[in-house]
Amino acid sequence: MKFILLFIMFTFIIQSVLASSANVLFSKGINYKITSVNKKLILSKGMKVFTNDTIHTEQNGFLILKIDGHSMIRIEEDSQVIVSELPVFNKEAKDLEKGGSFLLKIGTILVDVEKEFDTEAVNVKTSNSIFGVRGTRFLVSRDSDTLITVNSGTVEAINTLINQNDFIEKGESIHIEKDMNFTARQKYDNTKSIDWNVRSEKRKTKFKNLRANLKGEFKKKRKRWKKNSKRTEQFKKKWNKKRASFLKKRGLNKKSPRPNNSLREKRKQGQKASPLRRNSNSLKPQRNKPNRSKSRNNKPRP
Repeated sequence: MKFILLFIMFTFIIQSVLASSANVLFSKGINYKITSVNKKLILSKGMKVFTNDTIHTEQNGFLILKIDGHSMIRIEEDSQVIVSELPVFNKEAKDLEKGGSFLLKIGTILVDVEKEFDTEAVNVKTSNSIFGVRGTRFLVSRDSDTLITVNSGTVEAINTLINQNDFIEKGESIHIEKDMNFTARQKYDNTKSIDWNVRSEKRKTKFKNLRANLKGEFKKKRKRWKKNSKRTEQFKKKWNKKRASFLKKRGLNKKSPRPNNSLREKRKQGQKASPLRRNSNSLKPQRNKPNRSKSRNNKPRP
């Protein structure tokens, strides 16, 4: 009976959570994917992309992916992107359960998240950096260096190699030298030429030329990155507030008393655990008090 109940609960959880797929909305040039079983498939309009697929775009090629209810993603020419995880939706709550994740090996990826979520909607990773968002439009481009540029919203940038953490706002960029060292947040004139229309089937921006121009501008403007703990904490506070709202919707923020590790271990070993402390008096040893009323009654009457 116990196993039947567990099976029913497991089935309910699986049915309430829906893993999404990415659909190819447009493909130009030679683009293909390598599946998890190492099978090469040419990508064309209407095809699906799944978790653990690796997307390749060749010279003069690019494609547009659509994740229903979540985002539009544009992968530019000469790029290689691994789909680490696709978003997972909760059908009961009609909301995002878990965000997507993409690993950019080389090239350029533009992401346009349709709406702002209370939890992380998507992150783009490189070898040493993670860029996480809840709802925004941003670009990550990588060759020998890495560039992150934000068109709308806010992106959290984390350097996993050394202790660097920053929040990038609309119009700002961070140039990461050798994908290792953050430089200061700045506004670069060359980013104004970026076509942020992720849905557009016409290429208006040549990202190879853009990266070359940006590197020249970066050398003139280069500034060291400085840690601003106060600013970072302010952004984290806002994001944590939204995270708390997300957990509340899922009913995961209710604090229920849990036994400590020592009690758990004792229970595992079949030993009787000591009772939880309720008040200080309950732990004091109780002495047997003499029954004075009885002793008085036993006194001989005069």
